[in-house]
Amino acid sequence: MSVFSVENITAYVAIYLFSGVKFIFGPTIGAEEDMSVLETAIFTSLGMMTSVIIFSFFGEKIRASIRKGKKRRRLFSKKNRKIVRIYQRFGIKGIAFLTPLLLTPIGGTLIAVSFGVNKRKIILNMLPNAVIWSFVMSYVVIEFWHFFETLL
Repeated sequence: MSVFSVENITAYVAIYLFSGVKFIFGPTIGAEEDMSVLETAIFTSLGMMTSVIIFSFFGEKIRASIRKGKKRRRLFSKKNRKIVRIYQRFGIKGIAFLTPLLLTPIGGTLIAVSFGVNKRKIILNMLPNAVIWSFVMSYVVIEFWHFFETLL
C-alpha cells in the first residue's frame, strides 16, 4: 500500500484530528487502519500538539466564554483538589506528563493556562510528553490490537 494513498491520507487525518481531542484515539485508529507505530505516533503527536498550541493561545478566552455560559460550579471539588495538588507538587511537568494518559490535550492545556503557566513553557513541556507517550501508546495498542479486538 502506497504511503500517499487516499486511504492512508484519510487515516492520517483521522489520527491527527481525533488525537487533538482525546490522545488514545490516535493509537486506536492507527491500529484499526493497520498503520505502523511510527506513522501513528507522528500523527498522534501532531494532533495533540496542535490542540496544545491552539488552547495555549486561546485557552483563557475559551475558558472565560465557557464560564460565562455555565452556572457557578463548586470551586473545590474532589477533582479540582487533585489537580491543584498535582500542580503544586510537580508543576507544569506533572500536568504535561499526565495530559496524554489521564487528561485530554485540551483539558491539560486549559489546566496549565488556568494556573498562569506561560505559553512557551506549556508547549515546551507538552511536546516531549506527546512524543514519548505517542510512541509508547502506539506501540502497545498496535502490538496488542488483536488481543484487544477479541475482548470486544
